Amino acid sequence: MGFIALYITGNILNGIYQKYNSLFLDISLFIISVVIAYFTANKLHQTYYAEEQKHPIVLEDSVLEECAYEGMRQSRIESNVVILSFLGAVVSFIIFFQLIVLNR
Repeated sequence: MGFIALYITGNILNGIYQKYNSLFLDISLFIISVVIAYFTANKLHQTYYAEEQKHPIVLEDSVLEECAYEGMRQSRIESNVVILSFLGAVVSFIIFFQLIVLNR
């Protein structure tokens, strides 16, 4: 359902964009997208990473192993997210430019 709504919205916005296409609109949309991406990334960072947690400093082997395990787990998660985000961006660019070429 979300894909259908996204497709319809994309076609409507594409029609508006094609009608009022200009350098000013391109620059404005780029600036707006950068601002939205900044605030979204900042909010996600505050939600998931910027938590202040106080832990006692204990240099026991079990604590260090647990920290290493959690670090490796987090590293795997972030690697998977980076790979999926990259693939999603590539697919999105391909679809976007294919729609532009097909609409000409």
